[in-house]
Amino acid sequence: MEDPLDLLCADIAVEWKLLDAAAAARGDALPPEARRRVEEEADRLVGEAGGDVELALARRGVARDLCASLPPQRAHEVKRVRAPLRRLHAERYTGFLPLGEGGMGVVYLALDTELNRKVAFKMIRSGGEPLEDTPRDTSQEAEARFLQEAWVTGGLEHPGIVPVYELGRTPSGTPYYTMRVIRGDRTLRDAMRDARGAADRLALLEPFLRICDVVAYAHSRGGGHRDLKPANVALGPFGEVVVLDWGLAKVRDLPEREGSWESRIAALRADVGLETVAGGLGTPGYMAPEALLGEPGEIDERVDIYSLGAILFEILAGGLPIPVRNVAAYVAKVKEGVREVPGAPAGLADVCLRALATEPGDRFQDVRELAAAVRAWQAESAVEREVRALGDEAEEALRGAGSMEGDAVLRQLDRVVAFAARMAELRPGIPEVDDLRRRANAVREPAKAQEGRPVGRGTAGGVAGGPEAELAPPGAPRLDGGVALGGARGAVRPVISARHALEELPAALEALGARQTVGKLVVEP
Repeated sequence: MEDPLDLLCADIAVEWKLLDAAAAARGDALPPEARRRVEEEADRLVGEAGGDVELALARRGVARDLCASLPPQRAHEVKRVRAPLRRLHAERYTGFLPLGEGGMGVVYLALDTELNRKVAFKMIRSGGEPLEDTPRDTSQEAEARFLQEAWVTGGLEHPGIVPVYELGRTPSGTPYYTMRVIRGDRTLRDAMRDARGAADRLALLEPFLRICDVVAYAHSRGGGHRDLKPANVALGPFGEVVVLDWGLAKVRDLPEREGSWESRIAALRADVGLETVAGGLGTPGYMAPEALLGEPGEIDERVDIYSLGAILFEILAGGLPIPVRNVAAYVAKVKEGVREVPGAPAGLADVCLRALATEPGDRFQDVRELAAAVRAWQAESAVEREVRALGDEAEEALRGAGSMEGDAVLRQLDRVVAFAARMAELRPGIPEVDDLRRRANAVREPAKAQEGRPVGRGTAGGVAGGPEAELAPPGAPRLDGGVALGGARGAVRPVISARHALEELPAALEALGARQTVGKLVVEP
């Protein structure tokens, strides 16, 4: 069975119980009517794969018993083996309590009696209680999407993705899977709704960056989420950020199955008759233009970057970049693109607008680039806040100097100079530094001329002399052959000058946040 189309038909025949695995592997013939039905199904699957039979096989997989019946070399070439889902023992899970539901599935809190732990039990909607023997009311498309969600989620191991514990079928045949219970019932949507101002909204950048990390990991594994929105992000009570609902996820190199994501915008198509809409993928308001208006083949990981941009916009501006009110106007706005982010800081607004670019090539090409840009803005913002705080301290010190006299004035001015030096280090060339230094010097000169502080380092009480005159004891010979001034004035002035220097130093060092050693004296603020 070298022809992949023959293998695909054989797998369909085994699934439909028209042939057993051994007969199908041998290529046994089917009755004409049965063969016609099998070939129609094979044509449908290949059509969904864009005409690529190998992709259709990779998407579907080959039944395990059929693969085992193939010649070893051919079996080795099979890309994915499809294992049968085991039936659930009716007493394995008990105590079902509803947790939530979506368009495709319903989630219960249940007790796993074998491991004695609470789990989240998710199953396709069946119209009855979790384990009662109700007829299955699920299409092949819904089941395929549900299983894809379980396989994609189970294959992604990250703290921001819920781990899958088990996959199987209920006694009535409905697919289910179990996963870890997420503590708390708060989502990013709730956090956005509770934000009361710019500070609260900017605090949500931290969970946003955690979402970016999760999506970047998924992209590195060849998966894309394609339905990112605040309601699909759970926030735990201890800082946990978990990205949920991977039911629309795309795994690289596997073909699409049409239908489920088209229904997401069926209302749009019905309302405005959009012949150009080939299919929608995601949630209106967060969908990239190519997902809303393009062909499935044009969709790649950059649709997630657009959705992240929409989430970032909502964090910054408090609403969607393109509100979904009038359908026709919404589609027109999607084509036009987003031009501004009201109320957002300039640098962060630029990041957001780039993520929301209409053309995929104009966006960030990697989620890590988007996250790095947001983190760079955060670091820049932190520096700006420190510079502003230092400027405020310097202004306060200047105001304080105006109400002081003598040495106290000079100490305040030394603080101003220290603050200005730190500001210059953080932001070289900013004009505020020169302005602070100029104003400090304008106050310093009159203060130095006051009584109690020498006008210059070579002056003692207004009597000329070098530094040796100021520091020499009374009566000591001077270097120029004279005698140092005696008496109380000549003896005390050097003490005042030295004491002032030591008093100034801790304040200046404290302003700089430094630790210095002066001689044997350690000054540590």
